Parts: sequence; structure tokens; C-alpha cells
Amino acid sequence: MDSINNHTLHAFGFNAYGQISQQPLTKVQDTHRTVTRVLMAAWESTFVLTKQGVIELWGYSNAQHEELVAHWNNKELMGNKKIRCIFGDLQLGLGTIDDAGNVLWWGLGRKSVLLGNNIKDAGFCAGLNGLFLLSVDGKVTQYERDQWDHPKVLDIPTVESMAVSTTHVLFGVNGSAPVFGLGSNRMGQLGMDTSTTQHVDQPTRVDFFDGLGMMGAGSSGVKVACGSFHSAVVLHNDLYTFGWNDRGMIGWGTLTGQEEHDDSASLLDSSGIRLASFAGDGGQEADVSVDQVACGTAHTVAIDVSGSAWTCGSDKYSQLGRSLTTTDDYDDCFRRCSTINGKVTDSQAGPWCTFLQT
Repeated sequence: MDSINNHTLHAFGFNAYGQISQQPLTKVQDTHRTVTRVLMAAWESTFVLTKQGVIELWGYSNAQHEELVAHWNNKELMGNKKIRCIFGDLQLGLGTIDDAGNVLWWGLGRKSVLLGNNIKDAGFCAGLNGLFLLSVDGKVTQYERDQWDHPKVLDIPTVESMAVSTTHVLFGVNGSAPVFGLGSNRMGQLGMDTSTTQHVDQPTRVDFFDGLGMMGAGSSGVKVACGSFHSAVVLHNDLYTFGWNDRGMIGWGTLTGQEEHDDSASLLDSSGIRLASFAGDGGQEADVSVDQVACGTAHTVAIDVSGSAWTCGSDKYSQLGRSLTTTDDYDDCFRRCSTINGKVTDSQAGPWCTFLQT
């Protein structure tokens, strides 16, 4: 196994606040050899963990953020607990998950609140004003922010994976109906008919996927990702996308020999959910088995089973990490990031940036 000291973090995209690079440029592509993990990527700030075990805050910060980082790096205060994930909103509050699975909510200057243990994932949805905690045994608990005495365990089958955006939440579950959604569907980001369903208050099955959960025994299960207005699901190594198709961010583009970009690509496509389009080096359709996916505000990143990165959507800030095949500043097909050398082991999409770990 490669030593952690040989890992490289590739960062590209929006950098107006210095949140992905020290280079004084609004959009950059850079590499970092001192970082082991991106803990949280917001649009103006990024929290990272260095190879020395120190949490750093890149980009915008205020005194409250800096006090929190100092606290998290204080071994006398934190003991042996090490933070492995940060989530939340820089203006409303931040949460942490440590390596023991404890979740704490920090109220930007107020005393932290312990919300759960044995937690493997958590997120904050501003549109629902709610925190969602996924336990190692597949249960999801919802808290309304600052109403810590009234947690609600969601009525949903055993959850394998969870993704939380500013407007909605997706759940990948065990069983024949593998995907559930909660929150806004205004742009079709829940994969439901927008003419009848604009919002759901309880976890609701996404009918399109019914029956697909029982297929492909032995695969890696279901993985979900959310941008604010679009979503992605990896099921049996196939990538499905849905929601707002602005600037090609759901990857439904045409391939070589077909028509070029359609101006209607900025509109919600009423057909709902589709398999994403992957283009090979010559522009023809490529058969790609996807292992993981991440969504930014207007772009999507997929990692295949061989460790190659593929991106689609807006490249306004060079967040796709590759050259484009047209003069547009977006690409509506997934294409390989050929500039990345080495196997990608982890990926994260900030709102307007991308991080790939090799």
C-alpha cells in the first residue's frame, strides 16, 4: 500500500478567496502534497487535514471560524479525538464527525452540542433547517437546527449512503427500492414529476429505481450525491443523473455523430432520470463503470472503478480540470481528466471547485 506521504491533492476551480490555492488567481489548477483529506469545501472556504494532523482553513474566515479551528487543533481540549469530517454552513454553524463517530454541532462561538455517536455521515440542509445523521447501522436521525431536544428518527429502510444539499436530501437504501428523497423537487432534483411534486416533507421513494436494487448481486451498492439543484446515483456501477440540466451538469450530452449542444439544455428535462453520457477520447460513447460521484453547484465528478476521473458541466472557473472540446465554457458529456496522473482514491466537489486525491 502506498504511504500516505506519497499522496497528492489536485485542486481546480474558483479561487477568488484563496480557498484552493495560494496562487493570486480567480480560477486555478494546483496540486498539494501536504494534505491528506478535504474535510469540507464551501464556496468561499475549504477545511483540510494536513499530513501532520493539523486542520487548516483556506480562503475566507472570520474570528469565530479561526477560534473553532484553533480549538479543533488543541490536543488538550480535543484529547485523542481526531476530526474526519466537517459539515454545515459558515454563517449558521458547523458540525464535526470525529474518528470515533461522535457528532458535535458548534454554534459559531457557542458551546458544542453532542448530537450522536456511531455516526458515519452527516449533513446540514439549509432549506429544511435540518441536520441529518446517518448511523453505522443505517438509521437516520433528523434535528431541527437549535432544537436539539426533539430528534426524529426517519421512517426509512436501512440506509447505505446519504447526500445532503442546501435544498434536498437523498438516501441510498438496502432493498428493491434503493433511492429515497426528501425536500425540494422544484428542479426535479428528487427525480420525481415536477408537475405533481414540488416538495416532500417525509422520505419518499423515487419510483424510477424500484426493482433495480435487487439486481447486480455483489456490486458495491448504491451511492448518492447532491448539488443544490441536481442529483446523481451510482447503482451497480451505472451512473444515473437528474435535476436541472443547466450548463450540462447532469451529463446528458450528445456524442460524436449526433447534434451539437441544444439550447434547451439550460431547462429542466421532463424525461426525469437517465444514464449519464460518457465520451471516450475520440468522442464516441464510452462504457464506464462508476465507483463514486460528487456534485458541485453546476458540475459533476465521477470516478470509475479503475481510478480515472470524469467531469461534466460548467467550466467557468476551470472546475472540470481538463480541456474542452468546444468554445463553450461547459461540457454536457462526461470526459476523462487526462491531466491527472495516478489513480484517484477520493474526490470532493465544492460548489465551484473540484478536489481529487491520488
